[in-house]
Amino acid sequence: MEDALYGAADRGELYLDYQPIVAAADGRLIGVEALVRWAHPERGLISPRTLIPLAEHCGLITEVGRWVLGVRGRTASATAARKPDSPCRSTCLLTS
Repeated sequence: MEDALYGAADRGELYLDYQPIVAAADGRLIGVEALVRWAHPERGLISPRTLIPLAEHCGLITEVGRWVLGVRGRTASATAARKPDSPCRSTCLLTS
């Protein structure tokens, strides 16, 4: 699986899932958390719990992190352009 991780982003196999962050007081959406996942062509979906330690082990965590931040940044910019008054924030956690 280590060899397959090399180039996964370039092959379009990585993607972000977003989990809502809600205010405990009123349930209002205040942000999203971006979670990187890997759509492995043979093994199926690989969760962050497996992907992040594997990327760390292979020395690819910096590349995966850059990919996550790049995609999330472009998505956040597009969202802000559509909804400029939105107080929504996002987080990206690169940890296992």
